[in-house]
Amino acid sequence: MILQIVKNTIKDGCEKEYIAGAKALAADQKLVPGWLTAGVYKTGKENEIVIMTGWESTEAMNSEAAGQAFLKNKADLKPYFLANTTEILESV
Repeated sequence: MILQIVKNTIKDGCEKEYIAGAKALAADQKLVPGWLTAGVYKTGKENEIVIMTGWESTEAMNSEAAGQAFLKNKADLKPYFLANTTEILESV
């Protein structure tokens, strides 16, 4: 299993809008072959929202279908987005 944890820094006052877009992205990722889980989380830090996804493999995570799910939702996230960091965890 591969976990992809993306910590997103968003603009002030845009949490509700960003979360709605992030949840739409997570819903679309559920349709990608090799998807296992997805969720949207608050970390307790101001203006930080995490999108976490679980995949059967790195190939599934990096697939064209996964990329298309992201691109489909990018325009809805971009107006509220400032920066992000990504962490990849692989089960052992």
